[in-house]
Amino acid sequence: MGKALTSASVAWAKQVGTLLDACAHISNHLDYTKATKKKDDEWVGAQVSVSKISDYYDVPNENARPAVPKPQGPIM
Repeated sequence: MGKALTSASVAWAKQVGTLLDACAHISNHLDYTKATKKKDDEWVGAQVSVSKISDYYDVPNENARPAVPKPQGPIM
């Protein structure tokens, strides 16, 4: 039984090592992606100002009141 437990322990240690390597690889990739996206976001932020963004969207006047439709027919 001792030989079987040793064999199982060696196999388990090998599998745990493989799992740890895979987790480290994923972690490194996530760190790289996070750093790259941060640089991209900073570049976009530097290139596009708020005034430029408002050219693409209809920004309402702060003093404008929203139009509220009048009810049609009897109100129940």
